[in-house]
Amino acid sequence: MDSTGLFPYGLSDQQWRKWVQLVHLAKMNDSVDPHSALTQPPALRACSTVLKHRRLGTSLATRGNHLSLKHHRASGISIPLTICLTKSDRARLKYGELEGNRNNAGYKLARNLLGTADLLTRHRIIHHPDPHQLFERYCDRCTPLLDDAEAKTIWQSASKTPAFASRSLDSILMSVSQWQSRLSRKAMQA
Repeated sequence: MDSTGLFPYGLSDQQWRKWVQLVHLAKMNDSVDPHSALTQPPALRACSTVLKHRRLGTSLATRGNHLSLKHHRASGISIPLTICLTKSDRARLKYGELEGNRNNAGYKLARNLLGTADLLTRHRIIHHPDPHQLFERYCDRCTPLLDDAEAKTIWQSASKTPAFASRSLDSILMSVSQWQSRLSRKAMQA
């Protein structure tokens, strides 16, 4: 079990989860190195500030992002919910999960989908598709597929309490701005 020589001592929960995620991705993409999650120190975050702002539903917004938010609201464009998710959530939607991690990953994804959609709705940002549709996409891409009863149980469990977005509003607005820039470039090229 300890082929890397890095288990189990000194391994944080964050590093373990990252390693499991990268092992699954490495099965589909040989350029992914799962051992990098074990050798890199875990990222330190100022939890008190992040959690305080998540609880209050506010962000550490800059003046530029507030202007971006107003500009986006005025445009009336519906943005893809997927661009507002973390890279790991987008990978789960694209590849699913393998047996043994499907339920935990599905619950985490469902919570992030619900929290992100709620954040966008509170800030009057129109988005698509419905979070449950994206969760169903995840269930269809798991190996083996999550059956309907199991998927329903996971979704109901994730929906019981208010969820919070994994990314801050500022981070999401940056992704929205980049997405809009790509759309503008494509429109100019056409």
